[in-house]
Amino acid sequence: MRNLIFSTAGLALVFLTGCEQETLAPPPPPAERLMYAQGIVSDVAEFRADDGFVQSGQAEPGGPVPSAEQFIAYSYDYQLEFPPNTTEPAMQAHRDRCRAAGFEVCQVISSSSSAQSADMSYANLRIRAVPAWLDTFRAGLEGEADEVGGRVNSSTMSSADLTRSILDSDARLTAKRALRVRLIRLLERGNASIEELIQIERELARVQGEIESGDAQLRAMRARVSMSTIHLQYTTRHTATGGGAFEPVVEAVSNSVRYFSSGLGAVITFIALGAPWLILLMPLIWLLLRWRARVNARKQS
Repeated sequence: MRNLIFSTAGLALVFLTGCEQETLAPPPPPAERLMYAQGIVSDVAEFRADDGFVQSGQAEPGGPVPSAEQFIAYSYDYQLEFPPNTTEPAMQAHRDRCRAAGFEVCQVISSSSSAQSADMSYANLRIRAVPAWLDTFRAGLEGEADEVGGRVNSSTMSSADLTRSILDSDARLTAKRALRVRLIRLLERGNASIEELIQIERELARVQGEIESGDAQLRAMRARVSMSTIHLQYTTRHTATGGGAFEPVVEAVSNSVRYFSSGLGAVITFIALGAPWLILLMPLIWLLLRWRARVNARKQS
């Protein structure tokens, strides 16, 4: 009988302990505990509602604690080679495809093109797009280049981990928003003096400016994470042409003409640079020669 009583009491104690653990609320995150210690906020739900938005990967108020999330911005660099007279059309086709996808999916950052001759042209295109659309776009680059006789010469990928910057900025904004709520409450007091109200308003204006600035920086970093960038460089691909058995002779004659032209150009440049100095030195040389002639005449006499 005694064993039965002890067993029943033990089961009841375990049951009550489990219920107590289930009813207890989880402890607030470190940032919230810090604000509790500073007396800035008194309710977790209050400053979360004032936050204005729920972050990606963050739980709703009262929900489970979210897991750690990585914020990484990716960028790609491609060098494409196309046959003559197809470089600029290829760049324009990619630019038009980005614009057709819509501003929320793809954005053209910059585009440029230049042509040194009919067979030598360059183009650059820099766009920003959501990862899903950009993955499909990158997967088709090689096939599109092959269709017109071009190729993907090189491709690189780089990434920037913005996790710490985003989380730090988010934590600072959360604390500043909570401080803003506290300052507004101080303004609503009826026993505050005019000097205290002025100081509180100045502090509130400063905090509001920091919130807006920090929010803009946070949105810019989140935009870098949500949309990847790609830089496309288009160049003309030269096709090899055989010159036959006399190709070395033709090349040697061409090089000799080029060397002769370079040497003649160097001589002309030297004369053009030395002529002004020669004009300035001629009177001095003439005076020097005349002086020496007079000296020699006096010695002979």
